[in-house]
Amino acid sequence: MTGCVSATVTAVNLGFSDTFIAEWLYSWSIAFPVGFVLLLLLSPQFRRIVDKIVYYGNVD
Repeated sequence: MTGCVSATVTAVNLGFSDTFIAEWLYSWSIAFPVGFVLLLLLSPQFRRIVDKIVYYGNVD
């Protein structure tokens, strides 16, 4: 996911120039660790929120 997003943003900002691959890999090298850490930190909270929504939606 981070690869697709960083490639899209790089293409929008720079276009498909000669330096696209190098710039994309640089931006991805920053985006991937940030995304991975956020995934580890925030996924438990999101799971609790979704569980509450699903539980309250199925009270029969």
